[in-house]
Amino acid sequence: MLSDHIKYIGQLKKIVSNEYHGKIINLMISGSDLFGFRSEDSDTDFRGCFQIKTNKLLTTRQPKDFIEYKTMKEGMTVKDTDKHDVYDKETVLDELGKEIGLLLAGNCNHWEHLTADQLITSTEHREMRKIFEKQMNLDGIYNSYRGMAMQNYKKFILGGKHTVKKYLYVLRGLMACAWVLNEGTIQPNIDIIATEYDSSVVKELIDLKKRGQEKDPVNKNLNRYNKEVDYWFKYVDTLAEDIPTIEQKETEERRNILDNWLHNTRLHYLDGFN
Repeated sequence: MLSDHIKYIGQLKKIVSNEYHGKIINLMISGSDLFGFRSEDSDTDFRGCFQIKTNKLLTTRQPKDFIEYKTMKEGMTVKDTDKHDVYDKETVLDELGKEIGLLLAGNCNHWEHLTADQLITSTEHREMRKIFEKQMNLDGIYNSYRGMAMQNYKKFILGGKHTVKKYLYVLRGLMACAWVLNEGTIQPNIDIIATEYDSSVVKELIDLKKRGQEKDPVNKNLNRYNKEVDYWFKYVDTLAEDIPTIEQKETEERRNILDNWLHNTRLHYLDGFN
């Protein structure tokens, strides 16, 4: 419920301010909501970025560069963690410096966090998004999406975990990768992509997931689903052959723009600086 989110976000703001001496730059809902296959029992994952007060960076005590905050489902306790998914809301926020490094590297998850619809935004977030939209590291994003898909493929599919959810994990990374290489924009929602690319196999998997059958084995359809996975691996690799090369001079110019922005952003959050 929206009222639950509002209360949770209020608690999160206090934690960031009081315990981490910072402010939230942006906050969005990730997980199954963002990926386009939320089911009735899905939890809610929040992701985003926070900025530490610059004074805290100018000491010998290096502050944490990420925040984790979770709330348990009603009736659950820590003792239940081995048997159940006990959390209904989970947040991970990365500090601004770490976030920028991950975006520069082309980390696909953080590009999704940057560009998605936001629950909280800020001047800093809007400025950062504008800069990065002109500095998209397509090669890094391709390697990140493909690497995530391959990791899930080896861990789950080759590992014998042939369930609806595991196939969606693999296919979402591959299809989101294809989208960004074709369109030059980030689209994490596999439902939208499957509709655009007319993939009946993926639409079928999404429907099963939304109906709560995410853990059901798909042994009767293994050949169909494996063929779909093989197709998307080959397709993104073909698209990657045409990723344009960015010259070193242009790379330096882009980095300078970001360095200047970060320098000014840090100064604006420094006590006593005029």
